[in-house]
Amino acid sequence: MSAKEILCGLTLTSLILYGLSCSKESPRETTASETVPETGSDGYPRSIQTIDGEIVVPEKPRRIVSQTLLTDEVLLEICPAERLVGIHTVSLD
Repeated sequence: MSAKEILCGLTLTSLILYGLSCSKESPRETTASETVPETGSDGYPRSIQTIDGEIVVPEKPRRIVSQTLLTDEVLLEICPAERLVGIHTVSLD
């Protein structure tokens, strides 16, 4: 066997395995305990289930803390700079 045939075989095998791993999951039913609780007209308070437990956001956030330079740039494009706190000085240039 030539190296070209081996490479083609490995590529084909990889593509087949990739295709099998990308199967769609069937939708699951929502139970009564998973339904969204009623909130105020503005959508708050909101509760978010995380791996560490439930987090309740009582009101709409007024300020946003950015964690990275990339996030700074994105947030500066989509919201007023007055709402951002803790952004990198390079982002303001």
